Order: sequence, then C-alpha cells, then structure tokens
Amino acid sequence: MSENRLNEDDLHLFLETAEAAGHSIYITGVDGTIEYVNPAFEEITGFSADEAVGQTPNILKSGEHDREFYEELWDTILAGDVWRDEIVNKRRDGARYVADQTIAPITDDGEVTKFVAINVDITRRKARERQLERFRNAVEHAGHGVLITDSRGTIQYVNSAFEETTGYSAAEAIGEDPSLLNSGEHDEGTFRELWETILDGEVWQGELINQRKNGSRYVVDQTISPLTENGKIEGFVAINRDVTRLKKYRREIEKQNERLAEYGQTVAHDLRNPLGVLKAELEQLRATATEADDDDLVGHCENVAEVTEQMESLIDDFLTMAEQGQLVVDPVEISLQAVAEDAWEQTAAAGTTPWELDHPDATLSVQDTELTADPERVMQLLVNLFRNAHEHGGESVSVRVGPLDFERGFYVEDDGPGIPEDQREAVFERGMTTSDDGTGFGLSIVEQIARSHGWDVTVTEGTESGARFEFRPERDHAVVETTDTA
Repeated sequence: MSENRLNEDDLHLFLETAEAAGHSIYITGVDGTIEYVNPAFEEITGFSADEAVGQTPNILKSGEHDREFYEELWDTILAGDVWRDEIVNKRRDGARYVADQTIAPITDDGEVTKFVAINVDITRRKARERQLERFRNAVEHAGHGVLITDSRGTIQYVNSAFEETTGYSAAEAIGEDPSLLNSGEHDEGTFRELWETILDGEVWQGELINQRKNGSRYVVDQTISPLTENGKIEGFVAINRDVTRLKKYRREIEKQNERLAEYGQTVAHDLRNPLGVLKAELEQLRATATEADDDDLVGHCENVAEVTEQMESLIDDFLTMAEQGQLVVDPVEISLQAVAEDAWEQTAAAGTTPWELDHPDATLSVQDTELTADPERVMQLLVNLFRNAHEHGGESVSVRVGPLDFERGFYVEDDGPGIPEDQREAVFERGMTTSDDGTGFGLSIVEQIARSHGWDVTVTEGTESGARFEFRPERDHAVVETTDTA
C-alpha cells in the first residue's frame, strides 16, 4: 500500500483536522468532482457544502488565468506530483480573492484516486504587498533623499536620491548610522534635541549641514518621523531636501537687497540735502518778497514751493521703489482680508486730495484668501491701488478684493471709469499719471512689489466696468499660494 493511502483511522483524523482548519480544504475525485469541503471553504468562497459537492473547482474560476495555466496544473497532479502556486479565484458573490493553493494527489498502490487542495487566503497580504510596492516606487522616484533606520538608528534602506546626493551607495550606507554624514558643523546639543524629539514619538524638522562622501558639504531641510507598530517605535524615516542651492540663492538675494536699499537711501540723502538748502533759501526769498509787498515775486515763490514739494514726493517714491523692488526672501502666510482692511484704514487716515478715503460712501469688500507673501509690501501695494481707485473713482467708489477664479492669485477692482484698453500697458511706466499733482510712481510701485514676489500683474476691465488688477504667479516662480477661505 502507498504512503499516500489513508486507512480508516487516518481518514477520520484527517477529517477532524480539516474541519478545524482555518484554511480552505476540499477533496475531489480524479475527474475533479468535489467530494468534500470544510467549513473554512464555505466561509471563504461563500458556497455551502451542498452547493459545492458534486461540482468542480470551475465554480471558483475567475477568468484571470489562461488555458495553459490550468493545463500545467493538471499535468502536474495527474503525474502524481504536488502543484503549488498563487491563484485568483472568485467567490459566490463575484468578488475575487487570491489564494496560495497547494494540490496534492492521493494514491492507492501508485494510482491517483483523489486530490486534496489546501487554499490559504492571501488577499490582504497581496494588497499590502502591492501597497508596499507602490510606496517603494514612490520613494525610489522621489526627488528627495530618503533613509529608513531601525529603532537604534542603523540604516536599513536608502533611495537613489540619497545615493546621488551623498555619494554613498546603498551597499555603503546600509548597516551604518546617519553619523557617516556628520560634517562636524553642529554641536552635541543639536543631535541630543533631535533624538529626544523622535524618541518621544514626535516629528523633528530642521536644517542640517551634512558632508558627502567626497568631503563637500551640503545643506538639507530634514524631517524625521518615528515608525510605530502597536504603540512601539520600530524605526525612523528621514526625508532630506537638498537646499544648498536655495540657501546660496537666498544669500545672494539678501546681499542684492541690501545693496539696493543702500543705494536708494544714498541717492535720496544726496537729493534731499540740496533740496533742503533750496527750500530754506526759498523761505527767505518769500519772506523778503512779502516785506517788500512784491506780489509777483510771492507768486513765483509759491510756484517754486509746489515744485519742491513735488520733488520731495518723487524722492519718497524713488526710495519706496528701491525698497519695494527687493525680492521677497522670507514670505509668510497672511490673510488677504486682514491686510486689505489695514491698508484701507491706513489710506483713509492719510487722506488724498481732494477726497478723504474714509468718506462714508466709499466701500471695500473682501473675499478672504491666504497668501504667501511679505505683509508690509502687500499692504503698500494695496494702499497704492486704493489711492488710485479713489483718485479716479470719486468719493463713492466701491473697491473689491478677492481670489481669482479657478487659478492661484488675487485681484483688486473698482467701479470707477476704468482704464482705456490702449493705455493699460502704459499705466505701470514710471512717470505715467493723469493727475496734476501725482508723480506717476504709484502703479510702478505696485508692479515692483508684484515682481518682488514673483507675480505677474495685468490690467483689465472690472466686473462693473471699472479697473481690475489681477495678480498671479509667474510661470516657474510659485511664490504666492492662495486658498479660498470664504
């Protein structure tokens, strides 16, 4: 008798084991007709024993596998060998599941008489594997360096971006700890605070100066997060964004801004000194003309005084241009509504001739949004636009501010007379003004502030036929982010 032949006691023990097993088990004849299924089979497939017995395993066929797959299966077990593979089956309700299936022949005197199939449902495991594979692919193709360590800090995984940035291959890094990147730039207190944070289960974020394999240094914006399982820290994942070029660029911009501000202040100082002397001499001349009762000379003095006041305004605007033209290095999240309301109050308090901006008939409405910007410069931008609106729109002008529709950016518009289409490109030119007492720098300053943020500004017709100024990020220069919070 063959080793695979079951006597009555063996068969009884097998059936008891099969009944209690957590895996699906069924027995078929040589022709594939199902003769027995255990309770786990019924639970997993949805077919009761009465529905399955007398049928063939085709009732589980999902259509996922081709004819050659099943031919190879039958050739194997009919030859008396064990077949094992993953198979996609279909439950009674049509849902698919993945099984790790083993089919073994039962023989009697060397002749195959039956088959027993044991199926382990691995659907969830396969789903996790696919999820992990997607995660691995995402990490591998991430633009930032990623490394994963165990709870003691030993590196277990690095992605290709880590290799490219650091110069260490995965083989060289795995098994080491992150100290192989230590540049010596930071003191022990920095790393002590880092470890205390992540060992407490918190996320650590900061900038570190690391050292590549070739000895060169680079700056990373690093985020380290604990990996936990059942509340226990099993390891850590560190994401490193190389900001070396960004830091260098920011230093260059800061130096450029300092030079620009210094230049503006120097020129303004050099212009104000002789202008101050001129004003003093003019006052003496006016006093002399007044004593001599020379009305013509007094009138000429008044005309010159108006010119000197305009020159002072030009100097102030020039200095503003120099300051507001500096590129924004450290923008912050601000509320457009809060800045607009402050700018409206500031403009009203200053007043403009011949209208006061706090006139009860002038109105401001704002649909809030968040901007990543320099709040002081955005306020200056809005003040200039509000003044422009009141200068041309009159005492009862209405001004609206809000986010653009379906794209990032914001707008400022009024219900005044608007700007003719053939003049819209010229309004930002320095010296361009339709006001007798204006300097023509107001809208130029608006454009300077927009450029300093990396924004494009365009002029179009408003919803109520007034002027509408739209601000949106320049291509490849995403400095402004807007999120509608209305």
